[in-house]
Parts: sequence; structure tokens; C-alpha cells
Amino acid sequence: MYRKVQSLGLKKPYDEDKNLKKFVRKILSVGFLPLVQMGPKMGELCGMQATTELQQKYPEVEELLKYFYNFWFVTIPPEMWNVYDRPENLRTNKAIKAGLRI
Repeated sequence: MYRKVQSLGLKKPYDEDKNLKKFVRKILSVGFLPLVQMGPKMGELCGMQATTELQQKYPEVEELLKYFYNFWFVTIPPEMWNVYDRPENLRTNKAIKAGLRI
């Protein structure tokens, strides 16, 4: 996702604008919600006044939202990347990496 932020020319605003950084983190946190809430919460996030203000300030934000939806909801179904029902120690790949150490 950060690479997309960079490719859209949002790196500097992301580094300097705490509201933009918070917004991107909210997008990323969707995978930690229950599967049935992911779509509705993304809709809520897109409809928030703060999101509208960011889109007015940075038109690239709309492209970022389109990318996230098209890639992470259409191309890769949420069932494949949602971590809500996974055990706490398996929500990242740290446990897998630890198991691979020799």
C-alpha cells in the first residue's frame, strides 16, 4: 500500500500530513475487522467528512481508494487476507519466520 502512496505522489504529504497518514492506516486496519463488517466500514470511511476533505486537498486519494478496493476486494477476496478470526500469534508472518529459523 505504501508503494501505491509513493507512486501516486503522496509520499511527502503522507510524511507531513497526520490526517492523511491516519486515513491510510484506517484503510489498512480494515483487515482486522470481522469479515462481514469490512465492506460496510470501508463505505463509512469513504463517506466521512474527513475523507472528503482529504480528497479535495489531495485528488490522488480517490485513486488510492479505487486501487485498494479493486485490488484488495476484487482481485484478492477479503477471505484470503482478513485476519480477524486468526489466532493472535498468526496475524502476521512473524510466527512463520520464527519457525523457519535454524
